[in-house]
Amino acid sequence: VAVLAAIVGIYAVKHGPQLIRSGTAKAVVLVAEAMLDELKIPADEKQAAMVPIRELGQKIREGKVSTEQAQKIGTLLGDGPLPTCLTLRAFELTYLAPSSLPAEEKKDGSLVISRFMQGLVSGRIEKARGEEVRAIVVEKKTGPDGKEVTELKKTISGDDLKRCLAIMKESADKANIEAKEFKIDLAAEIRRAIEQGLAQTPAAPEGEKK
Repeated sequence: VAVLAAIVGIYAVKHGPQLIRSGTAKAVVLVAEAMLDELKIPADEKQAAMVPIRELGQKIREGKVSTEQAQKIGTLLGDGPLPTCLTLRAFELTYLAPSSLPAEEKKDGSLVISRFMQGLVSGRIEKARGEEVRAIVVEKKTGPDGKEVTELKKTISGDDLKRCLAIMKESADKANIEAKEFKIDLAAEIRRAIEQGLAQTPAAPEGEKK
């Protein structure tokens, strides 16, 4: 059974840098869909993001994706901005929106998150700054299989919320990121990684099945 690392960029939000090392084409779709649901991604964005994932799952079923290609896709997703940006989306919905901050501060916080995300995607803000934020909002637990997994905390303190926003604002200000709303195109990022992974690595031999 092929390594289904194609969804590692999404799965990494919950499980850290570890890869899914076995499974089926169906698992690619099911796990990706579950993760998007858990992160409260709006229905229209989720639907769009699932299109390239389902297409990949179909190619795996048809034996058109090699193990090496699946691993490369996973690496591209995991090393790209997608995991941190998904964490930031969850940060806004899970921590900022329900917080006790005044409405105006929440509005300012949303803009800060948007600027920070834009800087990460464009490369003007170092990925390490995103990891600083992520380190504050995740915790390590033991999964059902006994292995250690990394999950988003269900809640964070008001001090940690403000600390994260301060890191984001400082980074965005330093990088001169414009004060405007920015949304990452999840479907485009996923499709780009899939296309690059398929192009940069050998295809599956004729007749190879996953």
